Formats: sequence, structure tokens, C-alpha cells
Amino acid sequence: MKYLNLLCSGLVGLLLSASIATAEPLTIYAGGKGGGYDTAAVSIAARLNQRGIDAVVENRGGSDDITLQACRNPNSVWIAQIDALYTREFKDGCFLPVIAEYGDEVAVLMFAPGEKANELSDLNASHTVFVDKIGSGSELTWRTMVAIEKEHGKSNAWIEASLETSDLRRATALAGRGLVHAALLVRKPNSPDITRLLDQGWDLGELYDKDINDLKFGAKPLYKATKIKIGKNRGDGYVVPSFIGTTEAIERDSPDVFDALLGALE
Repeated sequence: MKYLNLLCSGLVGLLLSASIATAEPLTIYAGGKGGGYDTAAVSIAARLNQRGIDAVVENRGGSDDITLQACRNPNSVWIAQIDALYTREFKDGCFLPVIAEYGDEVAVLMFAPGEKANELSDLNASHTVFVDKIGSGSELTWRTMVAIEKEHGKSNAWIEASLETSDLRRATALAGRGLVHAALLVRKPNSPDITRLLDQGWDLGELYDKDINDLKFGAKPLYKATKIKIGKNRGDGYVVPSFIGTTEAIERDSPDVFDALLGALE
């Protein structure tokens, strides 16, 4: 009987060890390698590993892709823009709990050299707006703003503008050929991308629409209107905050992992 008990104990121990060994690591979804999200995710993974939580970073195409993957993987952490969270919750019914603030960027509307338009309301179906590649923060923000105007506004003419999604380095060349009239960027105000366009003759414009301005996500505006000053250039834009968070499954059912995550973000 003693031998049988020892054998059973040994089998249980082996099964538990196998279970731990084969458990999926916590996945931290971030943007492209070398970017801000990626750098933060690598740091978070290292801190979680110090706390005994096996964590790996997976690079995705942007906030939209990051949150889509998090909604599919209950064992995950994410870093993403607020409008991606808004889209997941209201379009896909997927709630992603926020744990910490990551930081703010701004959405700015810039107009090509020589362009007469200087406000969002000036745009119409005859204009083309440049944004970063599909899945990027700026593409997501433009798409979200259009969806807000269609659902909550009067479908003003600016939503009919065409989109050019490409590498930002092509924007000025396309503008010189009359193929692009404005660019929507989501960046830090001191971003080299914004400075470069300003040096190439682009102007900061007014990015404002009452329906966008009035829309709330929870108790706060989804996008908070702000004045933008870059050197001698002035414009109006929106604050686009990013957050670090996890899934309902971890928040509700994995207190050890959740507590370790809180500790890693202190």
C-alpha cells in the first residue's frame, strides 16, 4: 500500500510538471519591432519572467491587429490606442480591461503645399487623404472618425474623401503630382515625421468635428480636442491615448497572473 501511494504521488507530480511545462506562455501583443510599443512589451515580459510568469512578445501590425489578437487569445496582454478598444467593444463585443496608461499621441491633419483647404470640413469627395499603412494608428483613427460621423453625425462631406495608405515617405511626392491633398497622422507632437512634412511645406490644419468632439467612451471623450503648437505652426487636433491591458479571463480567473502584471507595471 505504501508503495502504491508513493507511485500515485509520483504520477501526480509528473502530471503536474508536464502540465506546467506545456502551459502556453502569456503573450504580450505589441507593434513592430523597435517601436515604442515593442520596447515597452519587452520590458514588461522581462519583469513578468522575473516574477515566475512565462511571457513572450508577439509583434503585430498596429493597434487594430493587436486588439483583434487579444480578443482571440484570453491568455494575453496588449498595448494599444483607445480607438482600437472602442472598435473592439462596440463592433465585436470584446471588452479588454485597461490596467495602466501608456502615453498620449495626437491626431493631426496636415495639408499639402499650396493646398487651399485648411480644415477637416473643407474636404470632400474630390480630395485624397494620406494615412499610414492599413492597420496603423492613423488609418485606424481616420476609419473610426468616419464611422462616428456616419453613425452619430450628419455625414458631412469630409467622410467622402478618398484614402491613400502607403509609406509616409511617399506623401510629398504624391502631393506634388496632385494625388494627395492632406495627411492624417497619429504621432507625438515632436515626431520627426511631422517636422519633416512641415519643412517640406506642409501646413498644420484644423482637425475638428462636433460629432467626434462630443462622443464619449465611458465617462470621458473618446478623442479630446487639443491645440497643437509645433515651432511657429499652429493647429487643432485630438489627443489619442494608448493603454496597457489584458483580458477579462486573466482579470477574473487568474489572480496570480493579474497581480504579477500589476507588479510589473509599477
